[in-house]
Amino acid sequence: MKKIIAVKHEKIWGYELWLYSPLKEAPTFYEGTNQVVKDGPLIKIIKANDPLSIQVHPDDLLAKKFENQKNGKSECWVILETQKDSELIVGLKNHDKNYIKELLLENKIEDNLKIINPKIGEFINIEAGLVHGIGTTKKACITVLEVQQPSDITYRFWDYNRKDDKGNKRELHTNKALECIKDLDYKVKPIIKGESLIYLTQFYKIWLMQDTNFAPENGIAIVYDNNEYFAIELIKGQKINHKAIAFVSQRKK
Repeated sequence: MKKIIAVKHEKIWGYELWLYSPLKEAPTFYEGTNQVVKDGPLIKIIKANDPLSIQVHPDDLLAKKFENQKNGKSECWVILETQKDSELIVGLKNHDKNYIKELLLENKIEDNLKIINPKIGEFINIEAGLVHGIGTTKKACITVLEVQQPSDITYRFWDYNRKDDKGNKRELHTNKALECIKDLDYKVKPIIKGESLIYLTQFYKIWLMQDTNFAPENGIAIVYDNNEYFAIELIKGQKINHKAIAFVSQRKK
């Protein structure tokens, strides 16, 4: 059993807590060592006090084409905290690219968004190509557990004309974003095993754990203990000495 030291990244809209990162440019370390995590997903806690940008991520092919990177960025969320009128963006109503360009020029892209009010414990699957955003101008105040491919590529369609602390607008990536978009569904039906729910995404199994203190497979337990989120790497059958809210394992290809 190996605990990983989380790293906090402040953002214009809130913060990200990186629980488990194999990214060479921003790795996480095993507790008490100088050994970095080298493989597996990127796992974060995202705290959105204000809305994130309206964005999309490339799949593996487009990540290679645009950035010469191996991995695209499919991700998924588990809703940890939300308010009654908080909102998530989970796709577009109309995927015609010329129409989208017109809306962007007119600052009306928000008219073309699919918006939902999330519930605590809800699972949201954001495959590469699905336009999305945590929070809207109406309401953010959402905390999610995010599990994603090990990539940090994000293409912004729209960032609400806001400015950073230096007075600059954040960069938009309209042309790349337009090439990435796909018409996808965010819903995934879970497998029920005992009192646990198992969600299968393209790359990972996400276990929302209710009835066990043992690792169901080789993988990573996500723990919330003493007002702290952290990740623990385990092998199958190993005891989890903390209350795990989720468990992440790699899907076999």
